[in-house]
Amino acid sequence: AKIHDHPTSTHTDALAKRIEESAALLEKMARAVDDEAAKPLLANAKSSFAAWQQRLAEAQKAIAASDFNPEVMAAFLKAGRTEAEETIKALQALQAHELAIADQAAKDAEARYHLALTIFAIAALVGGAPATWMTVLLVGRMKSGFELADKTAGAIASGDLSRAVQYSGKDEIGHLLMQMAGMRDSLHRDIA
Repeated sequence: AKIHDHPTSTHTDALAKRIEESAALLEKMARAVDDEAAKPLLANAKSSFAAWQQRLAEAQKAIAASDFNPEVMAAFLKAGRTEAEETIKALQALQAHELAIADQAAKDAEARYHLALTIFAIAALVGGAPATWMTVLLVGRMKSGFELADKTAGAIASGDLSRAVQYSGKDEIGHLLMQMAGMRDSLHRDIA
């Protein structure tokens, strides 16, 4: 029985594809790195990856030529333990650096959010207090004006025209009280 019953290109093609995908991914990462402190880490990752790629290419070439001697296979396995491991460590260092930057950016964003929230609360308090005070004064003015209008209308309805209508202001309530004063005066003249 044959131990290897399929073409070696099955393995070498898959290996070539993985090398190509890994190189494209590393280049994509390189385009995303814009921090000066990350550039040496990226350079180390690229260097380690290039060394690993070279060992893989040597093994791929030997396998494609059906060269399965122990030295070739031992070099391939050693590359997995050394160059591959160095590449992984370099990529992990780069990842840790980028995560630290992202974590700091998130903390900075949260601090800006809390500052904006504090500013909004202060603005609402500073702007809201005068608005509340003005509302209280307006409601008080309206209440006293309507109470005076109600008392005047009640007195006129009961026939008491002796009470003078006091009005002030040029707003709607002042206008209403002025009209009621005119009505009282007109009724008083007509009756007298």
